Amino acid sequence: MIITGAGSGLGQATAERLAAEGANLVLVDMNAEGLEATKKLVTTAAPEARVELITADVTRPEDVENYVQATVKTFGSIDGFFGIRINAIAPGAIMTAMVENSLKQMDPDNWEAAGEQFVSVNPMKRFGKPEEVAGLVSFLLSEDAGFINGTVVPIGGGQHAMY
Repeated sequence: MIITGAGSGLGQATAERLAAEGANLVLVDMNAEGLEATKKLVTTAAPEARVELITADVTRPEDVENYVQATVKTFGSIDGFFGIRINAIAPGAIMTAMVENSLKQMDPDNWEAAGEQFVSVNPMKRFGKPEEVAGLVSFLLSEDAGFINGTVVPIGGGQHAMY
C-alpha cells in the first residue's frame, strides 16, 4: 500500500492504522524526518510491519513513477492500487499539526480559542481526529465497503450538510 503525505497528520494516522491491520507499506513524503517519525510509530505499534520510506514530491511525474516502481520491486504488487473501486475522502476540519500551526499564526497567544471559534459552526463543535480519517480509509479499503464505488465521502462532523 502506498501512502502519500505519510510524514504527518492524516497520512501518518493512516499508516499506523493500516500497518496494525497487516498492510505492507510504502510511505511517501517530501519530509524525510517526518517519514522516519512515522516509521517509528508504525513499527512500535506493529513490529511485524514491512515499511519502506521514499522521499518524493507527488507533483513530479518522475517521482511518482519511481515510487510506484520501487513498491512493485519491493513487494511484488501494490495492494488496492489497480482495483475497480474508486472513492475519495473529503476531510473537513481535522486537527493536524498543519491546522494547529495555522491557528497559532492567527492568534499565537490564544490559538485554542481561535480553534474553538473555527469549529463553532460545526454541528459536532469540535475538530476531527486524524485517527477518524484513518478509520474511514481502512473501511473503504475493506471488503465491507465492497459495493461503495464512485463516491466522495465527507468526514467533517456534518458541516458539509450545512451548505
